[in-house]
This record gives sequence, C-alpha cells and structure tokens, in this order.
Amino acid sequence: MKAVPILKKLILSLLTALLVSFLTYALLYISPGDPAELLLEGKLGSMSVQKEVVARYAEILGLNKGFFPMYRDWFVNMLHGDLGTSYKTGYPVLQDFFSRFGCSALLALLSTGISLLLGVGLGILSARKRNGFIDRLTRLLSAVSLSVPSFWLAIVFLWVFSLELGWFPLSDYRGIQSLILPALVMGLSGSASLIRVTRSGILDNLSEGYVVTARARGLNDRQVFLGHVLKNVMLPVITMVTSNLIAHIGGSVIIENIFSLPGTGNFLLRAIQSKDFPVILGFVFLMGLIVVILTTIADILYLVFDPRVRQGSYEKK
Repeated sequence: MKAVPILKKLILSLLTALLVSFLTYALLYISPGDPAELLLEGKLGSMSVQKEVVARYAEILGLNKGFFPMYRDWFVNMLHGDLGTSYKTGYPVLQDFFSRFGCSALLALLSTGISLLLGVGLGILSARKRNGFIDRLTRLLSAVSLSVPSFWLAIVFLWVFSLELGWFPLSDYRGIQSLILPALVMGLSGSASLIRVTRSGILDNLSEGYVVTARARGLNDRQVFLGHVLKNVMLPVITMVTSNLIAHIGGSVIIENIFSLPGTGNFLLRAIQSKDFPVILGFVFLMGLIVVILTTIADILYLVFDPRVRQGSYEKK
C-alpha cells in the first residue's frame, strides 16, 4: 500500500483546514458589527449600551488586540489543544462542540445511509431494467430530486408530517425521533447523484471486455455482476458517499435550523450572528479535521477496492 501519497495529502489537507480558518476569521473581522456590542445587546436585551462599557468588555475579551495578534494567539493556543472559550456561553469551545456534535454526526450518518441505500439500490435497479418503465421513472425522480432545494423539501415535510399528521415532533428535540425527517430530506437530496453515478457506472462496465471474458469462463450473470461489475462501480460510489457525508456534516446548518436541532450547524449559525470568534474558528477548524479524516478513509478504501492504486499504476512514469 502506498502510504506516502496519503501522508502528503493528509498534510496538505491540514494546511487547507488552517487556511480556511484564517480566511473565515478575516471575513468575520472585516464584516460589520462589533462582537462586544452584539454580545452585550444579547445579554441586556433592548437596553442601550454605553460606548465605554462596550470598550471595556472588548478589552476583557481581548478584542482590542488587532487582526494578526488575535489570530496568532488563537493559533498558538490551538497548537496546545486549546481552542478558546466561547464569548457567549462561557464554556470551552471543545466542550461546546462535542456536546452538539453527536446530534450532527448521527444526522449525517442517517442521511448518508438513506442516500446510499436509495442511490445504489435504485441505480442498480435502473441499470438492470435499462430503458424500461422503472428506469425512466427512476431517472425522472432523480432529476426532480436534484432540482428541488433541500430547504423547501424540509419545510414541506415539516408541514405535512409534523403540523398536519403529528407523526414527528415540531420543535422539541427527542433524540432519534427528531432526526428522521431531516435525515430523509438530506438523504433524498443526496441520493439523486448516487443513482446517476451507480447507473452509469454499471452500464459502462457491462460493455467492457472483461465482462465478455468472465462470461466465456462460464460465470453466470449474477457472478459477473457481483464479483466484477459491482466491485468496479464502488470507486465512484465511495467518492460520492464521502462527498455526501462531508456535505451532511458541514452543510446541515439550514436543515438543523429549520428543524430546531441542537447540532453544531445550528450553534455555529448563532455564533456567526453574534461574531463569537473562538466558536467560529474552532468549529471551522474541527470540521476541517473531520473532512481530512473522511477523505483519508476514502483514500484507504480506494487501495482496498482497486488493485491498480495499490500497484501505483496511476503514478507518472
């Protein structure tokens, strides 16, 4: 197994995560609004806050140090495993993150599982029934799923299944019961691309010469499909599933907000509104680390499923 390319990609991904955190910090720093004033207004409500009080509060939080000293302090502390303390909650950022990450991770796994089952299952069925009624219906549903925004589908699901039918809770978080609807929304949205990738991959591989050779050796259609075709289709499927999982973990802000879920996305959105720098920088960096881990796992799976990668046949000669 080629460990060096994976190690290089791992280091590059870590540097990318740091660069993303810096760019996020820079955009927030130059955006309108004083973090100290926003935080005080959130605590005091509609009461007017004097400028002297705001300046004193900014000094306490360390917001008066300037652009580069603030990021330098965060970076040095991050190297020691300290991502700072939230301005708003007063708790360490790591504690705030992991107390909410369970909800987001479970939602991402459920939605990715749904998209995987629907995408691969319907993709295989569509390819096996090529140009038939099921194939045309599946492609139509896939096109509709790609066209419909996930937030619109979330609102429709919430209205029908929570408000009208009362099958699921509207706002109170009740564990897995509260995650079913948002997981369905995200899973349906992610399954469309998987259907297309699986279907096209199967059809392309069925026309390859190795399929004819396998059949000439006496293998039946089932053995050819499961032992050869499906295995070769796994590479683009792994890529798509990894992309979906990353998107579900890092891009569930709107869905978590619509369904009032206590996840990292919803908390990060509130932190952005109040310009809670430690939370934003810490959450973005931790999300970047998760992306690094997932892409590394995907690279290892490539080595398992494709012997050409193990033999280094893709390297430049």
